Amino acid sequence: MGRKITKIESAAQMPTRQRVAAYARVSCGKDGMLHSLAAQVSFYSNLIQSKPEWEYAGVYADEAETGTKSSRPEFQRLIADCRARAAVRRISLRTKSNPVSSRRSTA
Repeated sequence: MGRKITKIESAAQMPTRQRVAAYARVSCGKDGMLHSLAAQVSFYSNLIQSKPEWEYAGVYADEAETGTKSSRPEFQRLIADCRARAAVRRISLRTKSNPVSSRRSTA
């Protein structure tokens, strides 16, 4: 008696959600700037969580006196997380004419 082999077609794969993190920064600790930082964090949190294809990986925020990377611990943590693949895409505020930029991690 011969054996009968039945091929079972696999179901379509579910689309994978991309992990997304944001980075916000203000350059001084004045009350108005801290309000701006809170507004940025709120904006990014809402933006990321509103996209069904994105998985929220957090918002990293620094209150820095200068623009040097060494004085921005949350920026350094974001880069380390991207390298560790904890976050795959990061978004950050750029300029008034280009308010949000999005980058894939190259790590």
